[in-house]
Amino acid sequence: MRKFVCPGTFDPITNGHIDVISRASRLVDHLIVLVMDNEKKQTVLTLEERYDLVKRALDGMTNVSVDRHAGLLVDYAKTHGVTAVVKGIRNEVDYAYEYVMAEANRAMEPSLDTIFLPASGRLAYMSSSIVRSIAWFGGDITELVPPCAVDLIKRRYTKR
Repeated sequence: MRKFVCPGTFDPITNGHIDVISRASRLVDHLIVLVMDNEKKQTVLTLEERYDLVKRALDGMTNVSVDRHAGLLVDYAKTHGVTAVVKGIRNEVDYAYEYVMAEANRAMEPSLDTIFLPASGRLAYMSSSIVRSIAWFGGDITELVPPCAVDLIKRRYTKR
């Protein structure tokens, strides 16, 4: 069984994430969407809130499961039998960053490959930080995030 992992902070999950996850799920027997706790990022949503939101957003994807992790990705991959990491790429900046991460992961675990999926054209501009900025100023995010996320994001990100 081929098992891949699609890691991210998902603060919040966007329709761009869901597009990459959906496309990646067609390439593999089992895809784990891994909600990561990254100490370098100042998240607005807690790890548990992000995990719950991702689970709700991906409900119904039969070969996709959701987990959470607060350590090295390679350790998780080894423990869970993962053979590849899937990362969405929007532009050359994403590629440069993710390429370095892929090489670092490969240095720690030579058998762990990374697969880059380019963002779909209409979603290539989207990021969690853009969603947060739009929500912060009260803009409409309904086309950017899954329906189950709209209310929570509005409550947590809107400028008070």
